[in-house]
Amino acid sequence: TGAMLGLYGNDLLAKADGAQLSGPDDVLRLILQPLSRNQSVIVSGSRGGQPREWIYAGMSCLPR
Repeated sequence: TGAMLGLYGNDLLAKADGAQLSGPDDVLRLILQPLSRNQSVIVSGSRGGQPREWIYAGMSCLPR
């Protein structure tokens, strides 16, 4: 799943749309489920100790 989202093994995910991520169930509920419904999700965390933000756009957000 991480590779599909462009994540590396040392990435730490902290929040999804402002909600705290506490474990795998939260990743499923707060990131993967909204994406499966074509909703966008903004995830914050860190890579290599540096703050990072990942923006995942649902298909309905892309220009046609």
